[in-house]
Amino acid sequence: MHTALFALLSLATSAHAQQPITLNLGEASELKTLFVIEDTASKRFVDSDQDGKSFISGDRVQVLSEAEGWIRVMKGNTFGWLPEASLSAEDPAAVTADEAGTTPPSAAN
Repeated sequence: MHTALFALLSLATSAHAQQPITLNLGEASELKTLFVIEDTASKRFVDSDQDGKSFISGDRVQVLSEAEGWIRVMKGNTFGWLPEASLSAEDPAAVTADEAGTTPPSAAN
């Protein structure tokens, strides 16, 4: 009897198991791209002081959302909230190369 009950519970548990959630963030080409213009530690949550991952000047990030002067960004599998002032639509490497009269490596390809 215990074996039959165990088998029944095992079937019921697997039938009701929660399926993994897949987030559809859209194609990377559909997301707005910005560049980090200064080394910045992100916040994990927009309304907390808990530090998240750091982003380095020149990092290319995708914008996921915006709130109260903060922008939720993604670079690969790294996410965080960055202050709007630490981001730019212009690649800082391209700006520096223009000032020096050279072509950045990413533009040469």
